[in-house]
Amino acid sequence: MQLLTIDTSTPLEVVAVVNGDRLVAVSERRVERGHAERLMEAVATVLSEAGVDLENLDGIAIAVGPGRFSGLRVGMATAKGLAISTGLPVWPVSTTEALAVSAPLCDGLILSTIDARKGEVYGALFDAARGRERLSEDAALDPQEAARLALDAAGGRTIQPVGSGASRYAQEFKAVLGDDLSVPEQSVHVSDPVVLAALAARAAGEGDAPELDGLEPVYLRGI
Repeated sequence: MQLLTIDTSTPLEVVAVVNGDRLVAVSERRVERGHAERLMEAVATVLSEAGVDLENLDGIAIAVGPGRFSGLRVGMATAKGLAISTGLPVWPVSTTEALAVSAPLCDGLILSTIDARKGEVYGALFDAARGRERLSEDAALDPQEAARLALDAAGGRTIQPVGSGASRYAQEFKAVLGDDLSVPEQSVHVSDPVVLAALAARAAGEGDAPELDGLEPVYLRGI
């Protein structure tokens, strides 16, 4: 499948065209405010670089959160608008799951975290040894609380925090996890567009895309 991927769940906006397991074109830019003003420009850029028209793609993969309220809202509205104009299906992908699958190989648990500001992370726990199986639902948590929950579930295995929350609260995680902390050689701040596309393609193989009216971002709290 050749897909347009959109991830506006963090301040690092990532828009890409992915064909199978190949990244064809990508636009990355840091956006603290104003996703709406330039997101369509990023879409046009990656389509041009990929040499493909939007209507000739197989669909759109959108990271639905959890994440920043404004970014998620703009990303979802853009994906829906493009789908309405072209008839393309939209496949929603969990941001925490995409982060977990993007993480380097490990034998323990993966704690996907997104900086939620206000001293919290949006987080969820995944089992790396079991195909990144989800072990907890997304939740807004104090970083040390998230680390303690991961430690309780680990059963002596190491825990690898990934995502923007992992870098923002590195000291808090280290204080709780101690020797059970696993730090990847290469930091993972956002999900890999190829992973986002792969998760969307997996969903496509399991059934029809959801109706646009039913697509909503994952908001764990207000603005």
